[in-house]
Formats: sequence, structure tokens, C-alpha cells
Amino acid sequence: MAKDKILKQKVHHDGVSMVVLKSGDRYAVPDTLRQSWIDEGVIAGKTSKEIAKEEEAARAAAAEQEDEEEDGDVTPLFTAKHIAGGLFEITGPGLEQPERVKGKAETEARVVALTEAYEAQQAANNGGGGAPI
Repeated sequence: MAKDKILKQKVHHDGVSMVVLKSGDRYAVPDTLRQSWIDEGVIAGKTSKEIAKEEEAARAAAAEQEDEEEDGDVTPLFTAKHIAGGLFEITGPGLEQPERVKGKAETEARVVALTEAYEAQQAANNGGGGAPI
């Protein structure tokens, strides 16, 4: 057990007798009392409030990072919107007018085909390889 520097006077019962700890003294603080003495300002360290704030900040940062990772997914180039009766309208780059397709499976297949064709065209325009810079 390391000895801590006492910052302000404290009267403490060590199990046998009363001990008066004066400012500047060094004392082996029992682990069971360490956090309460820090909160009281008797010894130096992070208070419970500071620890709680750090934990909350860490949780918020982790949640924000998760959100960024979820948002980091590639946004689809082409989107399909259900119009009515199984009819879908596909919009995206390179389409002058929305393309209409009947059936959900056909729409998903068409979106994949349009995306692949668009990416191939972009790769050809960029010198034949890789993603645009």
C-alpha cells in the first residue's frame, strides 16, 4: 500500500486508536477509504464526480463512434422508391428520368446492375482503374 500525502487535517480511527493526520504528513490510506478521502479532499486524486464525467464522456464518444461507423456505410448511388401496386421508381446519377420497374426483386436486381454499370463507367473515365480521387 503506497503512502499518500495528506492535503488537509483528518482524524481517523485505524481500528485500534484515533490518528490525527496533519497536512503534509504521509499515510498509508486503506483501499476501502481511498475514494471517500479523495472526495473529501484529504488526499489527491480524481473525485467520484470527475470519474463519472470521464466515464460518461467515454460512453458518449463510443456511441458517437458507433453512429459514425453505422453512418460510414456506403450510401447507395441509386435509390428505389415504392410508388404503388408493386411499381418502383429508381433514381440516381446518369438517369435523365426515373426508371420504373415492377416487382421488388426485379427492382433490387436493376439497382445492382445500374450501380455496377455506373462504377465501371466512372473507372473508365478515371483512367481505367480504382476509385476516383
